[in-house]
Amino acid sequence: SRQLILSSIDCIKNIFEIKSNPKNDFCRLFCKFGLLPRLAKVFFILSQDTKHDDVKGYLDRIVRIFSLFSGGDKLVREKIAEVSVVKYILPVLPKLEFDNLFIFMKTFHRVCGVKSPTPRKLMEDAGIIPVFVQLLDHPRKEIHNQAILCMEMLMDISKSRKEKAIYAGIIPYLLEVIDKKMLLKQVALRILCDLPISVPAVRVELRKHRMVEFYVQTLSDTCWRTDALNALKLWLQAEPSRIGYQLTTSVNIPKIIQVCTSSKVYEKHVALILPTLNSMMRKSEILNRALAASPRFVLGLIGRLDQKIQDDPTMVAIIQSSVEIMNIMCDKNKNLVKFNKKYNAFKAVQTIAESAKAAGKKRLCALAENCLTSINKKLQSQGFS
Repeated sequence: SRQLILSSIDCIKNIFEIKSNPKNDFCRLFCKFGLLPRLAKVFFILSQDTKHDDVKGYLDRIVRIFSLFSGGDKLVREKIAEVSVVKYILPVLPKLEFDNLFIFMKTFHRVCGVKSPTPRKLMEDAGIIPVFVQLLDHPRKEIHNQAILCMEMLMDISKSRKEKAIYAGIIPYLLEVIDKKMLLKQVALRILCDLPISVPAVRVELRKHRMVEFYVQTLSDTCWRTDALNALKLWLQAEPSRIGYQLTTSVNIPKIIQVCTSSKVYEKHVALILPTLNSMMRKSEILNRALAASPRFVLGLIGRLDQKIQDDPTMVAIIQSSVEIMNIMCDKNKNLVKFNKKYNAFKAVQTIAESAKAAGKKRLCALAENCLTSINKKLQSQGFS
C-alpha cells in the first residue's frame, strides 16, 4: 500500500540519521537487496501524484537518501548509475525545484567521478546526456555549472558520448560560457578542443557553429592554443580543400602566423606548435603557399634557424621542426629561385647543418643535410645553377 511504502522511506531515512551506524555498510546492504531501483521507481510515481499533500516531503527525503548513497564507496555509486535506477530519475529531473535538483546534480557529479568507465557507460545507456545538455539552459548558474562538470566527465575519453552530446546541442551552450567568460570557461574550452572531428556528422554540427573560426581565435589563448591547433589539424586532414581555404582567409591566416612567430609565445608551446603546423602544411598545399608568401612567417622561421644550438631539448626540437617546415615549403614552391634569392633559405639551412654537425646533433644534422639536398635538386630543376 501507499502508506507502507512511505513508512519504509521514513525508516530508511531514520537509519541513516543514527550517527553511530556505519553509513557505507548500510548503503552496501541496501544495494545488495535491490533498494535503489525500487526507490527510483517510487520517486517517479510520487512525482506524478497531484492528489496528496505529503508528496513534496517524501520527494525531498528520497533525494537526500540518494545523496547519502552517492557519498558511499565505488560499488555503491556504481549501483546509482544503473539503467534500472537512472531511467526513473531522468524524466523527473528537469521538473524538480531548485533545491532538490541541485542535490541530485551533485549526486550525479559524484557518480560521474568514479574512476571506472562502468558508471558513465551505464548513465549513457540510460539516456542521461540529452537531459544534462537540456539543463545547461537552466536559469540558475548552480545547476548550469553542475551540468557542465558532469558533461566534462561523461565526455572524457568516450567518443560515443562526445557524439551524443554534440547531437544533443551542447556546442552553443559551451560557446556561450566562453563568450560570456563564465566561471567554467576553461572546462568549456577543454571539451570543445577535444571533439571527435574525424566523424563526418560531427563536422556538420561544427560547421553550423563556425568552429574553424573559433579554433583560430583560440590560438590567442595561452592555455589552449596547442589544443586548438591540433583540432584544426585533425579537421584539415579530414577535409583538406574546405579547411585549407578557410584557414588562408585574410582574417584567419594572420592569426596562425602570429602564434608561430610571436616572441610572446612560450618556447615549450612553440615546440608543440611547429610539428603540428608541419603536418598541416604537408596536407594542404594552399596553406603551404599562404605561409610561404608571408615575409613575417618565413623570416621568423629563418630567425629560428639562426639560433645558436644549445643542449636544450626544447630548443633543438624547435630548430628541427623549423628545418622540416623549410623543407616542405621549398619542396612545394613553384618559384624557389626567387624565394631563395629573397630569403637566402639555402644558406640558412646550410649554416644550421654545419652547426649541428659541430655540436654533435646527428638527427638535426641529417635533417638539415636532407633539406639541403632537396632544395638543391629543386633549384636545379628550375634552372638555377
